[in-house]
Amino acid sequence: MDPHDRVVTCRRCAGSGWGSPSACSADRPCAACQGTGHHAWTAVFIQARLGSRRFPGKVLVPVGGIPMLQRVYDRACQIQGIDQVIVIAPHGDVFPGFTGPVWSWPDCDETDVLDRYWRAARDAKADLIVRVTADCPLLDPALCTRVVERLHGDPPCEYVGVLGGPSGVGCEAFTEHALARAAQTATHPYDREHVTPWMRGLRTAFVRAPVWTGPTKMSVDTTEDWHRLDAWIRAHDPPGPMTPPPPSAAGADARIDAAAPR
Repeated sequence: MDPHDRVVTCRRCAGSGWGSPSACSADRPCAACQGTGHHAWTAVFIQARLGSRRFPGKVLVPVGGIPMLQRVYDRACQIQGIDQVIVIAPHGDVFPGFTGPVWSWPDCDETDVLDRYWRAARDAKADLIVRVTADCPLLDPALCTRVVERLHGDPPCEYVGVLGGPSGVGCEAFTEHALARAAQTATHPYDREHVTPWMRGLRTAFVRAPVWTGPTKMSVDTTEDWHRLDAWIRAHDPPGPMTPPPPSAAGADARIDAAAPR
């Protein structure tokens, strides 16, 4: 099959186009492929680690009363058109109180984040991958949904990014084929640590972020960033944990599928 071909057999219904019957309903169209039998499995991988050089343990600090990693995960689960949301981390990192799945690999170099993504994609058998970082507590699910839709759309491309807007609200998305080529070809340490630079030389597309009048930096690299964003979120977001609806029936099921320990 052409690696750029997005018409792949739906894993959830094995190509039948129908979901499994439940106690309260008869057979219904598969939620993942909408009855077509074809669906590109789309996984969101949130890269997280405790060993940040400038701000160790930053993914655990509360932002607006919610641990930052949990806040990012909750927002990522609101992206439409996805099948899984998984945190990928260096082996041995533990995130107390975090409710989502965490995958790691004992023999994976902490600085080789590209290899971490490639291992996650192979284990998840993902066709399309969305990259999110755990230091972006104001990730915009609507903007990320547009990124996913563009990767699914025409003309075909292998990488989609975001133009404009503040840092820390968008995501990147790419095909499994592009990720495999990068993992097997990129050699520079910068490319290995930052995952996508090598892929940006392939067929790319971009979506433009909406006009934004708030802070220009919405990611957390330092303690100063944390205090500034925490204050901004408390002033603009309601307190308490987010309880978002699942992105779709397929997404809700996939969050259970993803819970297997690594």
